[in-house]
Amino acid sequence: MATKQMNVKSDGFNPKDLSVNKNQDSVHFVQSGPDAPSSVTLSSSALFGVTTCVVDASTSGTNVYQVLGTATVGDYTVSLPPSPRLTKDSGTIKVTG
Repeated sequence: MATKQMNVKSDGFNPKDLSVNKNQDSVHFVQSGPDAPSSVTLSSSALFGVTTCVVDASTSGTNVYQVLGTATVGDYTVSLPPSPRLTKDSGTIKVTG
């Protein structure tokens, strides 16, 4: 099993697109830079079993999300929380079998 990291910035994600394999991979959201949000929203709970994920302040955080074996192969959108100051951006988590 591999843990893939998605860095969450105040205006988007790095990488913007992340590929994961169900039954094998997990995803760790980590804050990157000033004003990075502390949570992100997923387009479907089918990916991790939740639609809101905690973003850890550092790579030593423990909020790692296992891709569910029942997740449908395809693309899931991950979004920043709405903010009046920032343009909302999104990224994609691509699930393979």
